[in-house]
Amino acid sequence: MTADRIEHCTVLVPVELTEDAPDTFRAAVDSLIAKRSEAITLDCNRVDHLTSSHIKLLWGARIRCAEEGVALRLKSNSEYVWKVLKILDLDEFFIRDEDVDADPIGVVPAELIGALDGYEDTFEAEAESIGTALERFLTYLKSISVPVGTQYVLRTLFYEVATNIRLHAAANPAEQIKFSAMLDSSGIVLTFVDNGPHFDPTEFDISDFSYQEGSDGRRSFGITILQKLADRLDYERLDDSKNVLILERKWRMSQWIKQSSHSAL
Repeated sequence: MTADRIEHCTVLVPVELTEDAPDTFRAAVDSLIAKRSEAITLDCNRVDHLTSSHIKLLWGARIRCAEEGVALRLKSNSEYVWKVLKILDLDEFFIRDEDVDADPIGVVPAELIGALDGYEDTFEAEAESIGTALERFLTYLKSISVPVGTQYVLRTLFYEVATNIRLHAAANPAEQIKFSAMLDSSGIVLTFVDNGPHFDPTEFDISDFSYQEGSDGRRSFGITILQKLADRLDYERLDDSKNVLILERKWRMSQWIKQSSHSAL
C-alpha cells in the first residue's frame, strides 16, 4: 500500500464518547469496508484512557472487519491502551501497529507514606461532574508523583466505578458519590460510597467469560476491567440504602520519585 492509501484507511478513535461519536466512528469504519480497503488502522493516540465504552467500539470494529476479511490494525503511543486490552484477553485479536515503551509502574517509599494525607471528594453521579472529579483526582496523583502507569490504572478504575454508579442512578441524576483514596506501604485503597440501587460488581463470575463473534455489552467489559485491574474488590450494602465499594491496587516496581509538593488541590 502507498502512504496515501494507508492514511486514507485510518480512523480516529473518539476521545469523548458523546451522543453522536459512536455512530460517526462506526460509519467511518463501514465506509472504508465498503470501499474494499485492504486494511484499516484505528488510531487511539488521542485517547488518554481506555474505557469499557471505547473497548466496545474497538471490538465492534474488529468483528465487522473480520466478517469482511479486512485486516485491522490498532495504533497507540500508550502502552496502557494495550494493558487494558491484555487484561481483557483481547490483545491477541488486534494487530499492533507499532511498538511502544512501557513506563514503569511505581511504588511509594515508606518514608513518604506518613507525609501524605488521605484524599477525599464528593461529586454528583452525572457525566460532567464525574469528569471534573476525575481530573481533581489525577491532579492529586500527579502532585505526589505517582508514576504514569499507576495513574492510568487508577483513572481507569475510578472512571469505570463512577460511570457504573451513574448508569444505575439514572432515575435520580442528583445522586452523590463520596470518594476517598488512602495510601499505605502496600498500595492505594479507593472507596466509593453512594445511596443508589443495589449493585455488587463482585458477584459476577468472569472466569468463564469469553468474547464470541457478535458479542458485546458495556457491563461485561467494565466488570472484567474492575476485577482484573484491582488486586482487591470488596462490596457491602449498608442498611439497604448505601453501596460501599472498596478497591485496592498494590504498588509494583520501586520507581517512585519524591516531589516537594504533596498538596492535592
